[in-house]
Amino acid sequence: MTDEQQNQNKEQLAAAKKLAESYQMVFGSDEGIEVLKDLSRRCFVASTTNVPGDANQSAFNEGTRSVLLFVNNMINYKE
Repeated sequence: MTDEQQNQNKEQLAAAKKLAESYQMVFGSDEGIEVLKDLSRRCFVASTTNVPGDANQSAFNEGTRSVLLFVNNMINYKE
């Protein structure tokens, strides 16, 4: 790995950490926790995304779920 690649990796890690800290700040507040609970109910976190006979709706539901999973990953990000 070249020095330039190492520098790019360090910059990317620093940017990811800063973004994760922003997610943690926003969703760590009382209001953020309330919003996250609401999104968890709406975004198929604890239920199936499958809609029998409707592949398009199933795909849409899974996309909705994937956004919330990303948010949860950012909230739980550790260096």
